Amino acid sequence: MPLDPSLKQAVKSTRWRIAAAVVLLAAIVTAALGGFRFAPKTSAKSEELGKRVTTNALAVQPLRVWLDTNHPVGLATPTPPVDYLVLEAEVENLTRQSNNYFLASDLVWLTSQDDQKGKRADATYRVDDTTLLGNLQPKLPVRVRLSWKLPHGAVLPSPLRFGLYARRYVEKTYLTGESTWLQDGPGATLKLPVEDRRNRSVP
Repeated sequence: MPLDPSLKQAVKSTRWRIAAAVVLLAAIVTAALGGFRFAPKTSAKSEELGKRVTTNALAVQPLRVWLDTNHPVGLATPTPPVDYLVLEAEVENLTRQSNNYFLASDLVWLTSQDDQKGKRADATYRVDDTTLLGNLQPKLPVRVRLSWKLPHGAVLPSPLRFGLYARRYVEKTYLTGESTWLQDGPGATLKLPVEDRRNRSVP
């Protein structure tokens, strides 16, 4: 006997509430465990650029970090002016499918010692053609620039911390029955030196 439409809606609503509760619980547990405070360090020296760091789904090789008044890929400076924090890195999608959300969600700037969640980049650009990053194709390294807008004249310490979340492959999810890569808590902490270019007249 088919379910009444109102009962179907109630079941669906209950499932989504349970899913939301699970996500919230995971966030609480991560915070309780210290988030990126106790995340695994990279295998390389914590302040060494150029060393490749991998999770199951993503590889990141940080190349340089800088502060600038110029736009990361040369676009017009906004009015009023802002500063930019820029992380240039070579990134690679290690999964079998193209996607455009792992990098944006997983590589974050830890804005302070107390920030254990991280701040996503405002924009991510390809270095080769200066366009906004679209999909990352499987096993195809791409050089990118992640940028965060800052108040003009902002003072930041050096080195800065960046966090890289881990991911876990799930063959069949509870809600949809489909396979996917789920974010699986802090994966690595990158502590990187920052170059201040804001007093230069040329980018």
